[in-house]
Amino acid sequence: MEHLRNLDLVEIETEDTPVSRYRILIRCICCPVVFSRWERSISGYEKEILTWLRYAGLRLTAAELVFLRESGTIEEKKLLYEENRQALVEAIYTKDTIVDNLLEQQMESAECRDEVMNTLIKLLAKKKIVVL
Repeated sequence: MEHLRNLDLVEIETEDTPVSRYRILIRCICCPVVFSRWERSISGYEKEILTWLRYAGLRLTAAELVFLRESGTIEEKKLLYEENRQALVEAIYTKDTIVDNLLEQQMESAECRDEVMNTLIKLLAKKKIVVL
C-alpha cells in the first residue's frame, strides 16, 4: 500500500472516522458513470447527488457537494449545465468561502457532512460513480 501511496495512486488516512473519510474524499474527484434510464436502486438523496455530479457543468468536489446540501441549494436548471457553470460557482464561492481551502475547512464541521460522505460511498458501492 505504501508503494501505491508513493506513486500518488491512493489516498490514505491513519484513522477510520467520518472526518478521515471526508478528508480522503475532498482530495478525490467523484465522477458519475454512464447511466441507464433505470435508477430504481437509489434513494432520493442519491439521485440529488447524481444530478449535481452529472449536470453541474463542472466537476464538483466533495466539499462543494456538502456546501450545496448544507445551504439547501436545489439542483435547478439555473444552476445546472455548462451554460450555468458560472452561476453555480458564484452560489458556492462567496467572500466567505473563496479563500484557498476555506470551503473544505468549513464543510469539515458541517452538520450534513457525514450524510453526504455516506451517500457518495453508497453511490460508489452501487457503481453509480467512480472516484479518482
